[in-house]
Amino acid sequence: MMKGIFKKRTLKKIAGGIAIFILIMALSTSALAAEIKDAAVTYDKSTNTVTVTGKISTGAGKQVTLLCLPIDEETGEVEGSDPIYIDQITTKNADGSFSVKFKMPDNAAGSYVVRISGTGVSQRVSVIFSVDEPSVLYGDVNGDGEIAAGDAILVLRNTVGLITFTDAQKIAADVNGDGEIAAGDAILILRYTVGLIDKFPVESRANYGGGN
Repeated sequence: MMKGIFKKRTLKKIAGGIAIFILIMALSTSALAAEIKDAAVTYDKSTNTVTVTGKISTGAGKQVTLLCLPIDEETGEVEGSDPIYIDQITTKNADGSFSVKFKMPDNAAGSYVVRISGTGVSQRVSVIFSVDEPSVLYGDVNGDGEIAAGDAILVLRNTVGLITFTDAQKIAADVNGDGEIAAGDAILILRYTVGLIDKFPVESRANYGGGN
């Protein structure tokens, strides 16, 4: 009878010891696990740049991985496998804070997700942002609200390297919609100013009159 009681007490002690050990291990693992906190993504339309900020809870000297991917606006599913941007940085601040800026491709209207992970992070953080269609008047390269010969001159100066266009100017100048800025775009702008055409090819792929 005494042996049975002794065995039960021994088993209870062993079970209690195991439970304490598991609890200690769980607390230790929890203490070592890292988290991404205060993650935020901002898009600056004027410079076509994205800024990603946040913190990794384990502080300085930790690696943070950033991945930006296009997603379907309706389903939220990733489109394709090619990332818009990918980088890995090492945090320098004691609080683990970080800030990363990168440029979006031209004509990048759509929805995107930035996935953030890092050293010891068990659960990555995803932040979705959108890039709106640029508000642009095709042919209005100088941004004065009108399409004139001066805009065509700017296009020609850009083609020979005398001036550099901003992203918005590149969109406005590419009136034939071929993704390049050339003398042909300047000619189309001049034709528009004298009334030979009433639309640019980028706006409509229909015949725009006056021949090729």
